[in-house]
Amino acid sequence: MQDFAGLLAGPGSALPADWLPTLDQRVGTGTVCHRLMVDGGSRAMFASWPVYPRTAGPRPDDGFGVPDTPSPAAPLILFNGHLTGNVPEGAQRQHGADLVRSAWRAGGAEALAGLTGDYVAAIWDGRHLVLSRDVVGVLPLYLVAQGGLIAFSTDFRLLTVLPRIPATLDRTVITDQLVRQDRRPPSATCHAAVRTILPGECLIIDTENPQPDTAPPDLRHFRRWTAVRPADMTGSDPWAGELRQRLIAAIHDRVDDAERPAVLLSGGLDSSAIALIAAKRLQRRGKRLLAISAVLPLDHQGPERDEWPYVLRVAEAADNIDLLRIEMVPDDDPFAELDRVLDLLGRLPFVPFSHGVLALGAAAAAQGVDVLLNGFAGDLFVSHSGRQTAAALLRQGRLREAVQDLADLHRVQGIPW
Repeated sequence: MQDFAGLLAGPGSALPADWLPTLDQRVGTGTVCHRLMVDGGSRAMFASWPVYPRTAGPRPDDGFGVPDTPSPAAPLILFNGHLTGNVPEGAQRQHGADLVRSAWRAGGAEALAGLTGDYVAAIWDGRHLVLSRDVVGVLPLYLVAQGGLIAFSTDFRLLTVLPRIPATLDRTVITDQLVRQDRRPPSATCHAAVRTILPGECLIIDTENPQPDTAPPDLRHFRRWTAVRPADMTGSDPWAGELRQRLIAAIHDRVDDAERPAVLLSGGLDSSAIALIAAKRLQRRGKRLLAISAVLPLDHQGPERDEWPYVLRVAEAADNIDLLRIEMVPDDDPFAELDRVLDLLGRLPFVPFSHGVLALGAAAAAQGVDVLLNGFAGDLFVSHSGRQTAAALLRQGRLREAVQDLADLHRVQGIPW
């Protein structure tokens, strides 16, 4: 996994001299994998560096395409993540950067829509900057465009500490999250000058013609959401069957070439389903699955309860699951890791367990995990009951949508009026 960043200046201008030391200080000159200076070193700089040290060697998806002179025929590619299902079975895996380059050459932004996986990518051909993110938005990508200068990165904090970028909080974004309102566009972050590239979004920026403090006039958006219908509509519940098949395919795609696969296993419905689907797939390949679980200390006395007994039941159902207990102290300060969460998300967390999620991620990194599955917040998606949605719509004055939601619940789940 590679973090990356790019700094660009408009025509007739140069990068601020204090931006380059800021980049070096943030990522560390000893860990930068690749740097590229163009136009005499004054107009653009790009860097890529490891998210965390890994001893297993490079993966096929690690990539930073560095042509001598970026051009439409040979663009520079920055890539982070993992592409899945993009190579025929039996064919040799390509670097993620190479797949992005091939797609861009073949059909531009529309061709990028055909790539699947969990990834972010940046493309620069010497004039046009393309920023692309997968449809789920697993990995972050942020942008600042101000005063004829453009900076982008997977590292939110880097953009917030750049000199000449006003360090101003967007208090509306912060209060909206606390009261669950949406007065700002979904691309807004807690930092007023920084926006996020949205899931499924592809931005194309003409760096020859940026405008100060606004998005460039020829900024083009592509959203890669495609309507889906089940292939077989004859069954009793075709949509559930289609969702099941897509969930299985998504899990298979992510574990098939994993060196050290793992899952965050809570014992709930979503993570348990993911763990068993992955374990079954890995078992056919003679591989094991590491299951990492957040639990309370064995001698804990108090009202809190964890789901460790359910975790054990899941492990009993597959003989290739290895369990790793990560004990969580009940009175841990949930705000202790708030700065790190803001650095990662650019926004406040939606739940007060972010410190626990970071602890689980650190445990996975210590185990050399390269693919980490989880069912976190699955009750908002696959196993979502929907019963609270109508009430939320009514509180927002959206009567028609609330009635439609209640009608759907009555029809699909048999919930009485």
